[in-house]
Amino acid sequence: MPPRKSAATPDPSPPTRKRRWKRRLLITGLILLVLGALANGPGARWFIHRSIRSELTKLGMEGDLRVEGRLSSGFTFLDGNFASPDTQAAISFDELVLKYQLLELLNKKIRRIEGRNLKIITVATAKEKTDKGFTLPDFDIIGDKLRDFRKLARPVSIDIEKVHYRLLHPKYPPVDYHLGAITHPTNSDAFAVTGFHSNVLGEKGFPPQDLNLRWEHEDLALDRLTIFPDLALTTAQVSYAPGSPVELFASVTALSSQLIGFADSNGTIELDLRDDSLDLATIAARFAPDLELSDFGTDEIKSAIGLGLRIHLPIGPVRFEYGHALSPDPG
Repeated sequence: MPPRKSAATPDPSPPTRKRRWKRRLLITGLILLVLGALANGPGARWFIHRSIRSELTKLGMEGDLRVEGRLSSGFTFLDGNFASPDTQAAISFDELVLKYQLLELLNKKIRRIEGRNLKIITVATAKEKTDKGFTLPDFDIIGDKLRDFRKLARPVSIDIEKVHYRLLHPKYPPVDYHLGAITHPTNSDAFAVTGFHSNVLGEKGFPPQDLNLRWEHEDLALDRLTIFPDLALTTAQVSYAPGSPVELFASVTALSSQLIGFADSNGTIELDLRDDSLDLATIAARFAPDLELSDFGTDEIKSAIGLGLRIHLPIGPVRFEYGHALSPDPG
């Protein structure tokens, strides 16, 4: 009887198709995870850093900054310092923070903006004189831009500390605007500016003060702006409802006098002077201290009170004046 052949041990079977697909999916997932981490962190920071420097280089500015954060939630920009070697223009800051959610950012929504020690220097350029006359702006476009910008700004929480803007002019001294802080709660119509002051009107103009701005859907209003001591814009409101003329209402007080004005984009202008006690000498001493009446012949001085209005029309400036003599000639 022939000996029985032992059964051969079968070779290990190759991986099934299902196992191969699992391995491929696992490797692909790991690769995507690594790429996502790089794109969300170091890759995103490198791209943002490079983009900011590239855009400022196009404006003739050189400098650098540090970028921290992630693409998924926001970035922090630190120690930014850029300057133009030719025009003296510059931008610098200690910290700027931009917070958002990635899906919201696709809809142009930002959650929070923070900043510290922001300084901007720009250089004014001389405008050439033309014979085209005065052209009124397109108020409808201005109204549309105000509504669109409000949609972007209202959902954002804003907290920026210490802002300094300087305007350089080749013929005049530098003009500075200082803001102590700019704040805005999320989804609020209230915008607050603390510590505002400027030298645009000289040493006494725009003293340190806090400003409160109310920005509603069709109205933009400023509570009070002190221009000089005892001279203030007590109320200013712009209405820009769709399909209606853009309207401006303002109230100005000087000592005990009050001027109320109204104007709209149709050309309507209304002024109302309310005067309880108009002291011309006090007003002149307060707002024009360099004026010396003794330089004129006092015997020839004639006193009067009135109101002047100049309107720039396409055909040229038109001036209206009304006056009442306080020391009329005899006869």
